[in-house]
Amino acid sequence: MVNNSEDLLKLDSTTAFSFACDIKTGSDKNHCFIFFTSKKLLESINSRKDGAVTIFHLDCTYKINNNRFPIISFGHSDMDGQFHLVCLAITSHETEQDFRKLYQALIYICILCEIKFQPSFIMQDGCIASYNARETISYQSQCATFM
Repeated sequence: MVNNSEDLLKLDSTTAFSFACDIKTGSDKNHCFIFFTSKKLLESINSRKDGAVTIFHLDCTYKINNNRFPIISFGHSDMDGQFHLVCLAITSHETEQDFRKLYQALIYICILCEIKFQPSFIMQDGCIASYNARETISYQSQCATFM
């Protein structure tokens, strides 16, 4: 688990790591949250061509693990329509608090990796919880449009 920039320096760019983990029972009062990525996946955030608009995507998948916890995928697509994964998160719930934690963790790790994360657009489904959590990232980037 990565807790600071010193931990990051020890890792190879393709080594997967977890951070911002909050491993609890997964009950309504004790949400569980585990975040996974690698430095190489994070670096893809800044891989767009000059002037190209990057569209980020947020989506959840359900019932594919033993506890039936939602798995959140976050990534971006390029001008060729290819999807590039940035991170995965396992959470016990799909509440605004969980999506807020995802955005906060992503912003934090990008700061540690010195990656400029300022999305122009974020595409997500009609989940009210993820929509309400958007202000976390809008506040940071002051330019994200949510679709």
